[in-house]
Amino acid sequence: MHNVDYVFHAAALKQYPHVSSSDRSSRTNVLVAKKCWSQRSAQVKKAIVLSTDKAVYPIMQWEMSKALSEKVMVAKSRSLNGTGIVFLWNRYGNVMASRGSVIPLFVNQNKK
Repeated sequence: MHNVDYVFHAAALKQYPHVSSSDRSSRTNVLVAKKCWSQRSAQVKKAIVLSTDKAVYPIMQWEMSKALSEKVMVAKSRSLNGTGIVFLWNRYGNVMASRGSVIPLFVNQNKK
């Protein structure tokens, strides 16, 4: 990652047949994230992780791998505190009001 300003970790394996019988999601979501946030990443300006609302309450392997990917990013951001690198992450939802979605929270806040 020489001369790189921004790193995006947007890898995702979510098709159940591909991840239910193998460790592909773990390799893709966790190990790649760990490599992205290695000491070499200290040279970048911003590191961005795209995650999923399913990482909030993971049930399946790929959901847990996305949650672990987030935890790797948070741990790395703490170890690089003060270096100037900015770590960002965004959880997106594929289905409105699905498990982990923020939409029910917004609806409740709106009612109050």
